Amino acid sequence: MVIQVGGTDNFSFSVDVEENLQYLMLHGYWKDASVSDEFHRYNRQSIEHLKPGFITLVDISEIEAPSVEVIQEIVKTYSQRIVSE
Repeated sequence: MVIQVGGTDNFSFSVDVEENLQYLMLHGYWKDASVSDEFHRYNRQSIEHLKPGFITLVDISEIEAPSVEVIQEIVKTYSQRIVSE
């Protein structure tokens, strides 16, 4: 059974607890890293439903390619949050 965890206009998270899968759908255009706080929160919430060794499937078919600078900013911000926990 797939559970919708949450998201924004830019992404959504859901999980299949029985299959131990996390689904991430990316949408629209990410103009900056402002989405990273909510992204991190919903990612953590979805992981709480899963067991270690889960698989994440990412659907990027609906995202508009952001600039390299935005990607670097998002990765940096997200990585710092994971390390600090």
